[in-house]
Amino acid sequence: MYFPYMRGKQYELLLLKEQAEFLHGKSIFPIIEPVKSNTASLNRTLGALLKSDVKFTLVANPYLGDYSNKENKRIITDFVDGIIATNIGSMKLGIILTPETILDEVQFLLKKYQQYPITLIHSGYPKADHIVDLIENNNIYAHVFMENLNSRIYRKKFTSTPKIIVSDGFVKRPNKEYPEIEHFSELLATYDTEFDGFGDFLIVGSEYSDSGGPAYAVTIHLTYIDRDEENDMFIKHYISDRTNTSDDPAGKFFEALSKLVDDFENGIFEDTSALNEYKRLHNSEHYPGLGYVKKLSMQNHIEIIANHLGG
Repeated sequence: MYFPYMRGKQYELLLLKEQAEFLHGKSIFPIIEPVKSNTASLNRTLGALLKSDVKFTLVANPYLGDYSNKENKRIITDFVDGIIATNIGSMKLGIILTPETILDEVQFLLKKYQQYPITLIHSGYPKADHIVDLIENNNIYAHVFMENLNSRIYRKKFTSTPKIIVSDGFVKRPNKEYPEIEHFSELLATYDTEFDGFGDFLIVGSEYSDSGGPAYAVTIHLTYIDRDEENDMFIKHYISDRTNTSDDPAGKFFEALSKLVDDFENGIFEDTSALNEYKRLHNSEHYPGLGYVKKLSMQNHIEIIANHLGG
């Protein structure tokens, strides 16, 4: 089982909305942590996922982006309550446990949503015993552990329900400083020795940022599974030739894209609809904007894992 962790930004939500039919019946269960107080896009995405009966988790207590402001907490509470009142369907509710988490708030959420399946997201809370005591007799769907934010000793305290490990395989750097190729994650090949499923932050990374500066270089990030390395996963970074000014992002995109298409046509990557869309953009010389480019790389990542895991 694969649990892509997505922060609910524009192109992440659009990707899930567009791929809802593809995700139906796959062993892919997205986790969505809202970051925007304007929930219109989120509502459309959840509607598409529910219509296609895709199993997913919606975080009920987000704390990043707009929800770092406590005054916005009521917005997500009202939104979650509205979705539940309409049709929860295949949706699970997520509760994040961070070092700043207040146990009384977790207890309140567990009681408030006691009739619904809960995904607990262990993201740095230090005392496993406190949580074990709280969740007794509650309807826990899964435990999701952020790999570098808890220990094996912590995880061993949770003995029931599926356990999922989430890693961050994306090392964020200035665009022009990425190596040509680097390791991404071995979890696809190794997760089942200890866990029931795995996840990652796709080609975005766990570090959350709501702003970005000018792109001096355009880089396309593309993950792939190396069958010769026991299904280990790597990531290639295609960087534009020009990297010194913020001029001409469209031209720089095609510099990076030409390198990617050459590799695709030489059989380095498996065939996905995302890669064929990259090829179409190359042939038509159409620049769709960097947000769309990131969405395609996220789509490719999900597609290759879906193909590997099967239904």
